[in-house]
Amino acid sequence: MRDAADLGRRLHHARLDRQLSQAELARGVCSPSSISRWERGCGFPPPEILSLLAERLGITLHTLTGRGFDPHTAESPEGVVTLIHTAFGDPTADPHASPTAVWMHSLARISWLLDPWVSHTRLSVQDVQNQLCTLHNAHLAQLTPTTAESLSILDALSALRSTPRAAEVQQLVQAIAQGVDAPAELRRRALDVVVASYLLAGMPVAAAEAVGATELTAVSLSTSVMLQANGGGDCEGVRVSTRLTRRDHELTLAAGGMSRSTLWCSDETTDHLADTLRSARLL
Repeated sequence: MRDAADLGRRLHHARLDRQLSQAELARGVCSPSSISRWERGCGFPPPEILSLLAERLGITLHTLTGRGFDPHTAESPEGVVTLIHTAFGDPTADPHASPTAVWMHSLARISWLLDPWVSHTRLSVQDVQNQLCTLHNAHLAQLTPTTAESLSILDALSALRSTPRAAEVQQLVQAIAQGVDAPAELRRRALDVVVASYLLAGMPVAAAEAVGATELTAVSLSTSVMLQANGGGDCEGVRVSTRLTRRDHELTLAAGGMSRSTLWCSDETTDHLADTLRSARLL
């Protein structure tokens, strides 16, 4: 029976994820041979046994029986701890304790590498594309709209970095607009790049129109400051996010004397995006 086989795979995966032998999982609940039989898809445990197995595995009964279950996202207690540390950007956490954390860590790192305000964006285009390809090939890539849309935004950022033309800027606008389930912070950061690209090209009206096209409920302070300082007006009808980044603070301090040459407030590096836009004659 298909349902029995599905339950068997979930039971087997969850047991191995928690590094339990069949005997350890069965202790005080049932016989190891029963665990073996159920993992092979031969029949179902009685409801009371199923509940005890779920409790032993540290997961809900709904998870074990397959309602809303995906084996690639089932986490052991240790994996959950790693996910929490990863979410807060803890560099001491071991992402390899959780496949989901590995994927999340890589996604965040690539988004950082594709930020033109970061000096480390000198990483080659091919290296970034290879890392994106690895993320696309993982099971999580198409698991939810959030993961798929996040990757679409990163793909568009990578394309703009590789080929900085007006068409690529517009593709990024579309990816942000369509990525309604992607993290708001990622969408705001990507919009910063769009606005900066248009302003560097002397197109403040296009920059303001891009803000409206993305339909974000809140933009970054950086986007707001750049538009006001470069003749693009304010973000009418769109609130400014209260979550501030270092870039927000730097651009706010520089707003009084901001020009196209000082749009990126960094003494560490000549901005990569500005360089490549000029070399591609978008400016």
